[in-house]
Amino acid sequence: PRARSTVTARPAQAMAGTFADAGALTALVGGIPNTGDVNASSERLVLDGQLEAVGGDGPFLVYARLVGMDLAAPVDGVWLARGERPDAAATPVQGVLEVKFADERELADSGMLTVAGGEVAYTGVGAGPEEFFVSGPEGTIFAGGDVATLYLDTAAAGQIAGRPGAVNEVVLTLRAGADPEGIAGQLEQAADRLGFGATVSTR
Repeated sequence: PRARSTVTARPAQAMAGTFADAGALTALVGGIPNTGDVNASSERLVLDGQLEAVGGDGPFLVYARLVGMDLAAPVDGVWLARGERPDAAATPVQGVLEVKFADERELADSGMLTVAGGEVAYTGVGAGPEEFFVSGPEGTIFAGGDVATLYLDTAAAGQIAGRPGAVNEVVLTLRAGADPEGIAGQLEQAADRLGFGATVSTR
């Protein structure tokens, strides 16, 4: 549970291929009437795909979620359970693997993974607050070993996915006493004016 209100704006799941240029969603948040109620915001590039690796039971292929983000973001940052934080400039691309998945699949705290787009070296295992429960594209709750979440620097995620300079989510926190529902409405209206197909959720 979090003490602060959080609003998440993201393209509607039905509108596959809805992306914005980096900075556009931050500008959208900065343009709403109540932008002064926003404590912090952070853009992300979140993509669904597949991941291949070798675990305790041998090779496997699973549904994966690539989360491109500022790994030290002030909103929904990644907690590192074990290992080291990745180098955003490293080659091959480095990231953090979701810790429940790594434990369920008996993976080491660092290693190599294959995703659509290339190889990724994960340097540690950890979790973001949104992966406390792991859900699939249609909201189904999965066991920890069924979905691989891989946290990457935003630019690295764009590189591996062939979406350089793109984002499709912005997460933000509000000051105490702010109106989450009212701000959600302002975000929806701002997205509509800019031609984004977007949904906004409050947490």
